[in-house]
Amino acid sequence: MQILLKIRVLFFVTTLCILIGCSERLPFSEENSYPVTIIKPVIFVGESFVGPITKAQTERLMNLQVSLGGNNNPEGYIFLADKNGKRTRTTTSTEYLEAKNKGAVTTTTFDISMASWFRQAAGTLKFVRASKPSKQSQWTDEVLETLPVTLLNWVGSEEREQHEKDAANGISLKSYMEKVEIKQWQSNSNKLSFSHNGVAYYIEILAKGDHDNDLHEDLLVMVSYYYEGGSGRGYNLHVISKSDPSVTRQVAFDIR
Repeated sequence: MQILLKIRVLFFVTTLCILIGCSERLPFSEENSYPVTIIKPVIFVGESFVGPITKAQTERLMNLQVSLGGNNNPEGYIFLADKNGKRTRTTTSTEYLEAKNKGAVTTTTFDISMASWFRQAAGTLKFVRASKPSKQSQWTDEVLETLPVTLLNWVGSEEREQHEKDAANGISLKSYMEKVEIKQWQSNSNKLSFSHNGVAYYIEILAKGDHDNDLHEDLLVMVSYYYEGGSGRGYNLHVISKSDPSVTRQVAFDIR
């Protein structure tokens, strides 16, 4: 009787596969997906966080005091100025994002340096808050080397247009390095540093997750740059997407 029952079940399943098609892949679920993950530790006063993260954990971290690299002098948290020039104290990612939404800006090199800690922390948390687990990932350990050259700074419209043209033709940062246009090249799976036209660059992966709702894993990267021999600097965030092995898309990540 049991044997007959098993035969009937097998016949039913086989018939169903013929009618609707069968796949060896498991249905998409968080158990068989790539989790939303913080790659570069986010540092707070008294604790830090790295690794897979849940929505509840994200909300808790949003309201923790962000560390300024260990030197958490109270004066260091007064780095934003509102539209009227009034300087305000900012200690958490929630406060930072709210201030930026209201138009707060940095006005000095010191302010920009202090804000960089918040760009990393608040930017990472904003990204993971809006992301979900991914079904597929197209990334390899060489991902940072293959990023488009539009991540580089430019002087004048001619250089900007050249970067855009090169990126459209699939020319990557590594391509520039091989042509000796990029020097002091140091790379690993999560961080890339180099020098180009008198500017030192540090590119790091901050977090991973499906941010654009296409089931493919996206990357949040931070591009830090410093003018060699001067005090100028900047910190930009970008979301890097790849739904096809041959196509990489770069979109500026709005920190507001």
